[in-house]
Amino acid sequence: MEPVREKRKQAGRLAKIIKKEIGTAVRFTKIEYFLIRQKAARAGIKISAYVRQTAIHAEVITRLNEEERHFCQAANWHVNKLKPACEEQPH
Repeated sequence: MEPVREKRKQAGRLAKIIKKEIGTAVRFTKIEYFLIRQKAARAGIKISAYVRQTAIHAEVITRLNEEERHFCQAANWHVNKLKPACEEQPH
């Protein structure tokens, strides 16, 4: 009969529940980095956490699609056609 061994606690840090497995690189100018570092410091978090949160939660203004671009061009054309008539009228 073998003696019963007690299980020892694992040494070191506990395993993370959610692992960040994928990394990416971002390049900043010195001014951009300084601004981001200041904002992260004001928020009380590390730069990587600040960039991660803003990348996930910030709103990005998208470019106009083809239909919206066409609408803006048509509206601009109409404004330019009416402009001379408005300038001729006395105030």
